Amino acid sequence: MIPAPADQERNLKNAAGEIIKIMNNQELKSKVTKTAGQLMYNKKYIAPVDLLLELGYLTEKDHESWRMGKIAFLEQACQINLKKLSLIMKTLRDYAKKLNYKPSFTAYCGWGKQKRRKLRFSKSGTPFIEQAYATHFISTYQKKEAVLVEPSED
Repeated sequence: MIPAPADQERNLKNAAGEIIKIMNNQELKSKVTKTAGQLMYNKKYIAPVDLLLELGYLTEKDHESWRMGKIAFLEQACQINLKKLSLIMKTLRDYAKKLNYKPSFTAYCGWGKQKRRKLRFSKSGTPFIEQAYATHFISTYQKKEAVLVEPSED
């Protein structure tokens, strides 16, 4: 296998046909913190599902299919491997902790006419992983507007 030149961007298409740049871990961390900051500024909270949607690793169609029970667990719908998903989740937790955002557990239930059922995020169903995906982060600032924080190089 011949490696791609360093200046050539590596890209892939997600299920919706959108082009997603393949990033190394440092680039992904930077993108996660920037996107998380934008979500906090715009929505006043950060939800991992919203973050995955904004990053382009989860499509609206797949998100709706998961909420309707057509996809067994959220990770199955994500257009990224589990190692990168874990990095995204860890980066989000670290970012939220650094900025003293308050974690808030949110119960995710399915949509539709079916009996209300608890949605799964991971194949394993491990409580720690399920809780991580269901945890939203809320700003502790008392101002009306959240502060947009640019990522720092760690």
